[in-house]
Amino acid sequence: MHTFRKYISNRGSALFMVISTMTALMITCMAMYFTVLASRSTLYATFNQKQSYQSAISIYEMILDDAQAKDSAIRDKLLAMAEGNEIVAKGTDELLGDYEITIKRLPSEKDGAVTIDVFDIIIETKVKGVAETVHSQITYEPPTKDYEETSDPSVALAPTFAATGYVPNDVYLDKGHFRSDMYYDNEVTYFGAYDGSELFGYGDINCAGSVVMTDQKSMTLSKDNKPHILSVRNNLTVLNLSRDPGLARGSKVYVGGSMYQHYEMKNCDIYVNGDLYLYGGNLNDGSIRYFVNGNVYLYASQTPQIWCNGSIYDNNGNIRGDANKGRWNDLNLAEFNASYTDGRSDAMSYNDMLLDLDNRTQTTPYYKWTLPAADIAHHTTITVNSYNQPAYLKFNDFKTAEKKAGCTIDDIIVNGCDGGAGFIIIDTGDEEDNVFSLHLMANRNDSSGKKTLFSWTGAKGDNVHIRVLVKGRGSVIIEVDKDAVYQDTDDSILAHYNWWIMCGGQRPESYNVPNGPNNSLHLGPDTLVDFVHKDCGEKCGYDAAGNYVSTNDCGNYISVVETTKTAEEGGYCTREVITQEGHSKTCNHLKEVATCSKHGVSVEFCPDCERPYVYASIDSDGEDDFIICKDRVDKEAVLAYYNANKGKDWDTDSKGLVYPNSNIFLISSEESAQFSFGYRPDGVTPLSKNSMIGYVYAPYVTFYANTGGGANDAVKFMGGMTVSDYNFLSDNTFIMCKPDKNPTDLMDPESRGKRIVTKKDWKIELRTH
Repeated sequence: MHTFRKYISNRGSALFMVISTMTALMITCMAMYFTVLASRSTLYATFNQKQSYQSAISIYEMILDDAQAKDSAIRDKLLAMAEGNEIVAKGTDELLGDYEITIKRLPSEKDGAVTIDVFDIIIETKVKGVAETVHSQITYEPPTKDYEETSDPSVALAPTFAATGYVPNDVYLDKGHFRSDMYYDNEVTYFGAYDGSELFGYGDINCAGSVVMTDQKSMTLSKDNKPHILSVRNNLTVLNLSRDPGLARGSKVYVGGSMYQHYEMKNCDIYVNGDLYLYGGNLNDGSIRYFVNGNVYLYASQTPQIWCNGSIYDNNGNIRGDANKGRWNDLNLAEFNASYTDGRSDAMSYNDMLLDLDNRTQTTPYYKWTLPAADIAHHTTITVNSYNQPAYLKFNDFKTAEKKAGCTIDDIIVNGCDGGAGFIIIDTGDEEDNVFSLHLMANRNDSSGKKTLFSWTGAKGDNVHIRVLVKGRGSVIIEVDKDAVYQDTDDSILAHYNWWIMCGGQRPESYNVPNGPNNSLHLGPDTLVDFVHKDCGEKCGYDAAGNYVSTNDCGNYISVVETTKTAEEGGYCTREVITQEGHSKTCNHLKEVATCSKHGVSVEFCPDCERPYVYASIDSDGEDDFIICKDRVDKEAVLAYYNANKGKDWDTDSKGLVYPNSNIFLISSEESAQFSFGYRPDGVTPLSKNSMIGYVYAPYVTFYANTGGGANDAVKFMGGMTVSDYNFLSDNTFIMCKPDKNPTDLMDPESRGKRIVTKKDWKIELRTH
């Protein structure tokens, strides 16, 4: 017992040790527990804060992307804000949480002559109660003007022969007299790639891709001795020219990319958004000035007139210290232009050049224009029995309740003029709104013996020369079947009857030249251009009081007349307009009509809005331009010719003289479409003396022109043209002559709902330089 006494005494010590140890362990565990709780709360808070931050960043990036898009409502709203104004938006998103967006318009900043719009964006987000704020600023530097990509391609490209670039082919301009503005939305356009080229221009040339000039003989881009603009959105390369490109003094060259000049240019101001490489030519020619945004690489000892925002390097890579080199952006253009009184054009600011170049080289989406089946329900076979007894297609014979007429032409039978010439007359009637629709089926064999071609001569082919003449005031839409190639022939004509008369033709019934083509008549006189007005009406507008404002001779012919319609009759304008200052207003004034008596064109406009109901383009200053007279039939000139030649067999009706027009629309929107205007079915042998006055709308077609010589001053084509690309090897004349109606005026709703789009990775964004 005594042995265990020491253990029995002080018997609370072991228990105390156990309790103490357990307490320490419990405290440690509790500490660990609360530490974990605190860490978890911190982790949750940090996670939620990061999520909130990511939400704010996501919202900011969405705003930024939308604000930079050209068709963005946010962008439009921002640019319409006055300084000091702000926009606030709140909401809750399942993924992003709660958010509040505040955008403030700050005072604009200046960079030289350039005004920069500044916006402050504040985005506050909350994810499970944890808030985060992202605060940033965005700026809009020129070019900031949105160019309205009109949904009407015939309006957007009204003064041009247009290439859509839907088929990835390049454009070749090698021969021809181009009496109109031209537009090419293709990757590369070659000037004069073939030996012996003779290229003559009478208008502006706008290229959305690159341009390579390799003319081996002669090129005169200002054959009319008037200044023109050559717009190149990508790169311009000037190679082995035999002479300068022939631009008149005061012309301008815009280059959105870089320029590589191996041969001299004259008489123009050259604006380069990228870099300029000068390898040769007479660079000291006093008629040329260079304005360059990037660097200049001058591989010559000459010292041309250069203003550039970068540096000038010699051929050893050293910076040259040219005394006359100055910064383009630092130029006082008013004083600079005043010092040049030698007749050249005024120099442009960097911003204005970019705006004009961007406007001229925009991609326009086109529609897939097809004829509704109801318009072509009738089937017919045309029979031509003799050269002076024409086959007739009359509007009233195929008229429907909708005041349209149409049929499918299954075949053309030629009985009485084998080896001679015959006529087909399409009579559209006396009303301008009449529409005659034709669908063309294959009626002729190709070189392999398969029936894949449509020709107005049918199986007779090149043995017969058919003239298709359109009478009346209406329009004709001619659609080529998807399984047929439109095959033209020698000495053929597709045009309004009165153009035929004006070129010396006779009424078919009295026609006395049965043989062709040597004794036949084609639309030859280059003077046809005299009946298309080119010089006035390029910009027609009205002041706030509704008075006509004119900077051209059309002002002598315009009269403004107030309509007498009531509001119930639709006489009032109720169009909402966002003005240049960003203010929205709705006008409620009577419509007024401006009529050019010289050319017989009327346009409705609203004096309060200062906007016409129909406009043609957006000018470089952002104002609406609507073209009343330019590129339309000059009715005063036609009337004078008619009065002097009343003995001819004119097309007239109860209203008097039927003015000749280009209201013939030859269409196909099939990707496999082919139109053979320049060669026979063998694909090689060229055609001669074939002419058309109308509008070709075939966005996937390559237009190949080759006459094989002979008809130097013949009109190959007059009217308008929308095709994929061009290959001009013809020395004929091409004239723009706008039809009375735009293609979209004649398209059905289903066609207008089918946009044709294509990806163009080669097209540069001008702001990248």
